[in-house]
Amino acid sequence: NLIDCSDKVIDDLIEFGKLYYESSSSNLKQKYLKWLYLENPAGIAKAVIAKDDDLLVGVIILVPLYLEKAGCRQKCYFAMNVLTHPNYRGRNLFGLMIQSSRDFLLNNGFWLIGHPNQNAVKGWVKQNMRFREPLKIGMIKILPLMLLKKSCVKTVESEMEINIIPQTFWDKVSKSNDFFHVSYSPAF
Repeated sequence: NLIDCSDKVIDDLIEFGKLYYESSSSNLKQKYLKWLYLENPAGIAKAVIAKDDDLLVGVIILVPLYLEKAGCRQKCYFAMNVLTHPNYRGRNLFGLMIQSSRDFLLNNGFWLIGHPNQNAVKGWVKQNMRFREPLKIGMIKILPLMLLKKSCVKTVESEMEINIIPQTFWDKVSKSNDFFHVSYSPAF
């Protein structure tokens, strides 16, 4: 069952998430989930829900985003908070939820992105999903010549500081990239 997220869905997800997440996790925080799922500038998130009567037994949240490349935009959904109730594992719930997600995305011309954990990769592969190389963590080595450049890096300390950055800045940065990236905006 694929539905729009709502306050009720968020409340249900918080309860379900308590099976998996530490109490300090942002995935259990109403304010964070409301911002990400309901107040998202790209639209309201979708929830792929699996239930056994009234018991929530599986979920995939599809968070809308826009990807850009040199000024071209493509709407996509980021799969996250994918959970299956421990007592319902081995019943192909994960595969059925992925198929429901794919049907929605294909029928609407949207892309799907995400970064599944090792436990989930097998299920995604069964659904013919393609993967990139794993992310590699690295650091930039600062060369002496780089220190001579007259650029300034400023730490942003509040949402207000981000919101006053003019739209022309976001437009310029978006058009200057030759790779797909999440649309640059104050929200993201």
